[in-house]
Amino acid sequence: MAPSFEAVNQRIEEEKRAKFCGTASLRLSALEYRNPRRDGAGGSTRNIDAIERMFRQENGCRKEDSRHHAKAVISPQMLEAALRIAGISGEKLMSDALPFYELEFDPGIQIECIEGHDRLAAADNVLYGSKTRWIVDLYLNDISDDLRLLLSDGFDYQKPPDDGTYYVTIRSFQGHHGEKNRFFENLWLGRLATNANKRDLFDQLSTDKILCSSFDELLEIPALFGGFWLGSIHHLIRMKCPELHRSYLNHTFKWWHDICGGEQAAMRLITREDVEALEGKAPGACAADARSLFSQVMGGEVFGNFARSRREEIWSLVCSSSQRCLIPSLTTFFNDRKLLHDAIDSIRKILDFRYKPTLNSSLQEAFKDADQRQDRCIIQLSETTFGSVAGDAELRKHLAIRQIWLAAIRNYTELPAEPQKSSTMALSRSQSNITTLYELASLASRLGFKSDKIKAVLQVLPDRAIARNALLQARKPATFIFDDLESCIEQVVDVFAVATPVAAAESAENMVHKVKKRTVSLKRFGRPNQADHEYDRERLFLPQIHEGLNSNMGEMSSTFVRWSMYCAYFGTPPALGAVDIETRANLSVPASQANEKAQTKMTFEGEHQSKLKELARDEESRREQLDELGLEIRRREAELAELQRQTKIAQTRLDSLHEADDLSHNSMPDIRDSVMKLIPNHPVSRSPSPSKRQSSEVPASQNRNTHLD
Repeated sequence: MAPSFEAVNQRIEEEKRAKFCGTASLRLSALEYRNPRRDGAGGSTRNIDAIERMFRQENGCRKEDSRHHAKAVISPQMLEAALRIAGISGEKLMSDALPFYELEFDPGIQIECIEGHDRLAAADNVLYGSKTRWIVDLYLNDISDDLRLLLSDGFDYQKPPDDGTYYVTIRSFQGHHGEKNRFFENLWLGRLATNANKRDLFDQLSTDKILCSSFDELLEIPALFGGFWLGSIHHLIRMKCPELHRSYLNHTFKWWHDICGGEQAAMRLITREDVEALEGKAPGACAADARSLFSQVMGGEVFGNFARSRREEIWSLVCSSSQRCLIPSLTTFFNDRKLLHDAIDSIRKILDFRYKPTLNSSLQEAFKDADQRQDRCIIQLSETTFGSVAGDAELRKHLAIRQIWLAAIRNYTELPAEPQKSSTMALSRSQSNITTLYELASLASRLGFKSDKIKAVLQVLPDRAIARNALLQARKPATFIFDDLESCIEQVVDVFAVATPVAAAESAENMVHKVKKRTVSLKRFGRPNQADHEYDRERLFLPQIHEGLNSNMGEMSSTFVRWSMYCAYFGTPPALGAVDIETRANLSVPASQANEKAQTKMTFEGEHQSKLKELARDEESRREQLDELGLEIRRREAELAELQRQTKIAQTRLDSLHEADDLSHNSMPDIRDSVMKLIPNHPVSRSPSPSKRQSSEVPASQNRNTHLD
């Protein structure tokens, strides 16, 4: 049974007290310590530079402070000789009284410093004359390994370790690429526990076998852990794609392992500064990267722990190993994880893998190889053009999964994750582009994937939804009413259908001649700038990746960065061979489903090239018919105008006749009288004048009598 933590701690403390010899002021020249500048061994001087600045700012240094003491081991003989020269006893050296006694040693004698190297190196560059001394706690040199390790730790009086230091140290004491030591394991776990969240994340990582073993492999190159982030571990686990994380981490290990020739000693000579200088660069593919790094490597700023001849060998390997990828590191890994997470959010919209152990298992299960030719594999060449290569069912599945990931990476900005909060603002920022979602589902269906989510997405034609939204936004329902909304939607959809997809050859030619003007600095890892993302979308297809990874560049391109990230997760795509370009503009929907949707005026995403041409011809025919109808309408309008003119003339004539008739009717009595006067013996012609009539009037009876007579 292993001794308890308390027992080991008590033993070490007892030994520490027993081996302690006292504290003294020693010349820096009498101490054997690491100094990268003096020794010419390379390595980091960052901490030394910081301490130097502090010493100069203080116009001295507080070396008497017990927290700043160095620690060294000395043999009993050397200690006795130094005490004799100083004329003091060992008891006085143990008194811890100020000022500390000064000890001198014979010329050429140095004692081993086991803690405080950076402070001593900084003091050597700042102090001069009689001040070139330092306060040192002395211990006998026969101390145990545990005590030596504890004394060299120096944790209590340094800045807190970063996440990478915690992981490397704890896993080393747990026996992974180090000697197992339960006491120091618990000691460091206790230090980590001061941050409860990080301790919990460390435990989560320790229980994830795939992820933890992948990080453990990197322990052979401790310098890589300068980019280790414990705070992102829960994101890695929740993404449910351990195979992809393992692929990226294995790729990282292999790259650094290979440039060191597989030598463990060489891998441990790599420094964090070396990693920072190289990560995200590709001197084998980019001339600008090669120029900037070559002078640093040959000058010893990078790989300074190696001799020049070995640096030349390493440089050759660095260039040959970066012809097809950026140099990976944990910094690139944790940043690229963000983009992969965005792509996963896009795939979630067409696949439900909440109850599956991994995303890969969900993709494998969802691939049904439906509606596929048995000897061909569909290859997407552009957003509107497809082709096929020879291959069996296994290759179809492999290429289908690759292409779904590529599509998700291309379109992640338009297919964001669902909001965690039911906030209106959050909802507006996270709404998916319905056409892009439909295209992703169509692609998945065409490649052979089946799922309830894919089926649900394909049931809603995006053109109709867009047309409906456009009409209702242009004319608010509260203010306007369409007599036949569905008919209006059909008309808008018909307009959409007139658009012709860009042919693959034309798209490729545009990409060749398209010159990109950079306005913001290139991001070598993580989410790209928006302008870079839009530029790269046309190039993130399997054939372009395979061709682009073999190109030489003067300056680094954003597309190479995306290709490198993709290959780190999924590996270099297999050679596709000859690609037969299909005659159809879009193969993202199976033929049977396409025929069915064509009957309901499916949108251009699922229509064939021939159908689009037919629609164009129909449109031209409709236009001709409309022109003829317009002519007929104008002809009839002219006839109607003529009829109206003639009607007006006829009406005028009729009115004239009516007026003439009225006039003739009123004048008839006068005319009759005039005529009668002209007739002889007519009573009218003999009638007297009024006066005579009056005088000649007689009673009626007389007239009657006269008449009778």
